Amino acid sequence: MTLDTLRAPRALALCALALFACDDGDDSGVTGTADADVNGEGVAACPAPSGPAIVHDANAPIEADETWAGDGAIHEVPSSLAIRGATLTIEPCAYVRLGPEASLQLTEVEAGPANLWAHGEADHPVVFQRLDAARAWGAISSVYASSGVDLEHVRLVGGGATAATPAVIDLRGTDTAWSTPILRAAHVIIDGSESGGVALTLSAGFTPDSDDLTVTGTGSVQAAPAVRVGLAGAGSVPVGAYTGNAVDAIAVAPGTWMAGDATLPARGVPVAVEGDIRVYDPFGGATPTLTVEAGATVTMIGRIEVGDDPMHAGVLRVEGTAPAPVRFTSASDTPAPGDWVGFYFEAAAGSRLSHVDLAYAGGDNQLTSANCRPENSEDHAAIVLTQPADVAFEAVSITHCGGHGINAIWSAPSFGPDLTGAFGFDDLAGCRQTRNALDAPATCTMQYGCLVD
Repeated sequence: MTLDTLRAPRALALCALALFACDDGDDSGVTGTADADVNGEGVAACPAPSGPAIVHDANAPIEADETWAGDGAIHEVPSSLAIRGATLTIEPCAYVRLGPEASLQLTEVEAGPANLWAHGEADHPVVFQRLDAARAWGAISSVYASSGVDLEHVRLVGGGATAATPAVIDLRGTDTAWSTPILRAAHVIIDGSESGGVALTLSAGFTPDSDDLTVTGTGSVQAAPAVRVGLAGAGSVPVGAYTGNAVDAIAVAPGTWMAGDATLPARGVPVAVEGDIRVYDPFGGATPTLTVEAGATVTMIGRIEVGDDPMHAGVLRVEGTAPAPVRFTSASDTPAPGDWVGFYFEAAAGSRLSHVDLAYAGGDNQLTSANCRPENSEDHAAIVLTQPADVAFEAVSITHCGGHGINAIWSAPSFGPDLTGAFGFDDLAGCRQTRNALDAPATCTMQYGCLVD
């Protein structure tokens, strides 16, 4: 499946604007009543928006700590407003109305980082919404890893203007650290974005106490995943709801290699890996571990390489269970054998694959080994192993494979061991398991073939 494959039929995203209300006859892009249900936790008891709006001028950036009042107060941000080395606090029942493409931009200065704290309550949320009902606002954004965004009981409705941002929350980490938790999102709803919901790049991630994030109705103009995050932050995506979008997926940008541990989570929608994952650190002394949670579905376009050499090892733990297996599959909307490469285990001691389905792997791995696979066959396989003892397998299925199931490229005095007892196979283009290489002086002459057909 491509990201387009994950599109979910839904009503127009702007219908989501009816979930919050104003009965003061204004043009906020929000209709209905101010008693709309918030996060399923109770009835919103905020006063209807009232009183003259407080206008925050882009020509007067926030450079000292500031609090925006709640209790029905309206704060208008006609164009993008910078928060420069200061903390903006927004109180419960504040209505923040942003103009077309307008964003709150957190900017680090010599005096220090910028922060945004918006804390509502279960029935007294903070609401970000459109100033012009017909035009989307931009984002809460920052390109500084020192910034902090803390949102609790907050609704962000009708943002994500595609000309301004890839997502309603658009934060950047750093390339000098592995993981930087800079976003706290607890009981937050993102609704009706023209683009994506959350985009966290490089090291940026959610804080451990993030919880109950809902992203829905997004991607009405530009199809984007509900959440996009780097590999370091993927496991920090909180438990929540990520359906009803143009693209129901958590997209993961894997980067070049892993300088620390990472997790591909099970959050009820596919994890779309946008490249190769290399589970090793060519510069560090630590051995990183990539964990895949039970029940996860992972769509792939490339490969997962575990370890580079004995000095730069890695560990892969795919922790499926019988009731909640892990599925790796094609990212194509018309899946076919060989759509993605598969797994390559080079220096992977301690790795384990348990209750895993591998579908449509076996693509070109650009490998040429000296093993005794069938003559004129390629090294393409769902799983390539250099050391048979490195990886423990349990209840693994390989289906619709464009090459071999297991390509044994280790060298030993004889053929084997046979690993296929832990596997199920269907629709393979090659062997279930190839014959491995033989230690010198033995050769493959007259012995090429499958260990198990």
